[in-house]
Amino acid sequence: MRVVLLALVIVFLNAARFGHGSQEQKLTFYQEKIKDLQQLILSRCSKIHSQKREINQEVTLSAQVAEEKLFYEKLLKTLLNCLSEESNNASRILTTSDSTTIPTPHECLTATNLTESWRMDHNGSDIRPGGPHSSGGYTCDMHKDLQWFRFSGAAGRRMLNKCPMMNSCGTRWPYWTDEKAPEEVGVPATINVYRSFAPTASCKDRSRTAEVMRCSLETNGLIYRSTDSYYDACIAAFCGMM
Repeated sequence: MRVVLLALVIVFLNAARFGHGSQEQKLTFYQEKIKDLQQLILSRCSKIHSQKREINQEVTLSAQVAEEKLFYEKLLKTLLNCLSEESNNASRILTTSDSTTIPTPHECLTATNLTESWRMDHNGSDIRPGGPHSSGGYTCDMHKDLQWFRFSGAAGRRMLNKCPMMNSCGTRWPYWTDEKAPEEVGVPATINVYRSFAPTASCKDRSRTAEVMRCSLETNGLIYRSTDSYYDACIAAFCGMM
């Protein structure tokens, strides 16, 4: 739209140099262009009211042409000033928008990074990495020591959004979710996460509640935490994905 307006201005500037034809033709030409300029100013410049003037019919035709030309040039200057102010306002808005920094929620600064590559195993490889709260070598995430966490590095960028096989993701009962994450930064949302018993049983054998929060607008800018019951030891953990 701005390109079209600039093109119109160039046309009007060239019209201001009109010097051919009879005095009658010049008068008609300026009168028509004045109407076009007035409509454009009213549509683009809300703070500027229609500019009217009385046409003196008693002066010579040449003098009328000169008056119309002067008024035409005045309107053209008004339009240029209006477009310039509009452009400056747009630049200020853009600068303000670009320079605005969304503060990082404190939960994002203290979240635990899950980086283990076996969290990306979704095919039931029965990997048993062990670790605190594990049982039979299977990883356990459903304990109070693990609060807000994120997937990063070899573990992926976010929680798995499709059904994994049982004995995947370094545990016996892998958890995943197909629910959407919030779009607004710093606002936690409650979601359901699901325990998979595939392929022998349901992909959603059991659900439990969890929270997800967006730390940034990047794909991996999500953190999670389980809000359901906790255990001292278990055989259930969360799966990651890219």
